Amino acid sequence: MYVKGAIRAEDDASYTMPRLAQARVTVHDPNYEEAYNQTLDVNEAGTFHGQLELGPGAALGNYNISVEF
Repeated sequence: MYVKGAIRAEDDASYTMPRLAQARVTVHDPNYEEAYNQTLDVNEAGTFHGQLELGPGAALGNYNISVEF
């Protein structure tokens, strides 16, 4: 599974790119068990990406992604 995101700072009605070097990305499976927890680099455009290998016995359903910065 690939994880990709863009981080923006909100100021009233406008969005700007925050000055961040890294963000912590956590993925929980449908049973709310942690499947991924990595600190990823944030590039100058405010985006990040990562990859998670799901095994053949991985739970089916919705996976939740959270980002802390």
